[in-house]
Amino acid sequence: MVDGSSWKTLLTPTIAYRPAVLFGLMLVFGWRGLLWTQLVFLAAFAIFFGWRGAVFAAPLYLASQLCGFLVARALGRNQAWLTGERSTLAFLAGALLASAIPALLNGPLLTALHIAARPGVPPPVESWLRGAAGMLPVAPAVLVWCSGPFSEWVGLPAQTEGRKRITARNILDLGLEIAL
Repeated sequence: MVDGSSWKTLLTPTIAYRPAVLFGLMLVFGWRGLLWTQLVFLAAFAIFFGWRGAVFAAPLYLASQLCGFLVARALGRNQAWLTGERSTLAFLAGALLASAIPALLNGPLLTALHIAARPGVPPPVESWLRGAAGMLPVAPAVLVWCSGPFSEWVGLPAQTEGRKRITARNILDLGLEIAL
C-alpha cells in the first residue's frame, strides 16, 4: 500500500514487478508454483478491486500466465532456465505471452473494473509493455539467484551444475546488448 499499489489502475508502474516475481516463481516451482501464484493473483485482485477483480481480472491473468508457462516449458524441454539458447528463448517467449491476454482484453477489463482509461498510449499496449517490461528483467533474477535456495527450501532436488562467476567481460557484453 505504501508504494502506491492501491491506485485504481489495472497495473500501475509500482506493481508491475509483482506479476514478474510471480512468473519467475512459477517457473522455479513448476505446477505447484502455478497454483500458488494464481492464488496470490486471486487474493490481490479481490483485495484491490473487490469481487469484480476476482471474477474478471484473475481468470485473465490465470489464462495468460498459463499460456506463458506452457509455452516456456514446451520450448525449454526441461533445461535449466537461462542456461542456454533454447531455455533463454523459451523464457522470453513465455514472458512475452504471460502478459498478453490481459493486455488484449484491457479495454473490457478496465470497464468491468470501473477504471477510466488515461489518455496517451492505448491501454492494451501500455498494459502489455508494463507486464512484459517487468518480467524481462525481474524474472531472470528470480530464476538465476533464487531457484537453488527455493528448490532446496521446499525439498526439491538441488541443481547439480555450479554457477559460473560473472566476469567483467560478461558485464560489458550485457551492457552493449542493452544499449543496442
